[in-house]
Amino acid sequence: MKNKVAFLSLIFISVIALSNMDSFKNPNNDQLSKIKVISVIELNNINQKINSNNLLLDVRTEEEFNLGHIPNAINIPHELLLNNLTTLNKHKEKNIYVYCRSGPRASLVINKLLSNGFNNIIDVEGDFLSWVNAELPIEKPE
Repeated sequence: MKNKVAFLSLIFISVIALSNMDSFKNPNNDQLSKIKVISVIELNNINQKINSNNLLLDVRTEEEFNLGHIPNAINIPHELLLNNLTTLNKHKEKNIYVYCRSGPRASLVINKLLSNGFNNIIDVEGDFLSWVNAELPIEKPE
């Protein structure tokens, strides 16, 4: 009987702990409302006048980036950012435009940025695939 009570208590505590973990991983609605979403056409217009207040962040792998990327983008793979945001701390006050290939990795990074006090986050709707489909300019390293 004692083992059964202990087991049920352990399950109950585990369920409570796991359900509360979401609040650490996911930004709340106030944070999500801070995200601006723009189309690739809008980004192309902004990108032509990119300045020191903006950062275009490609979170794909280095291999993907080297196959082609949006002009003026810097590449920091999402796996690195999810483990360590120190490389972006100096850009905390900038407008940070985030994209990946199709969306999931950018969403993970956006959530991480919001959870760490980055407020000027812009999600590129459709990501790199939409950029390519719109036949917008692509840069490749030489």
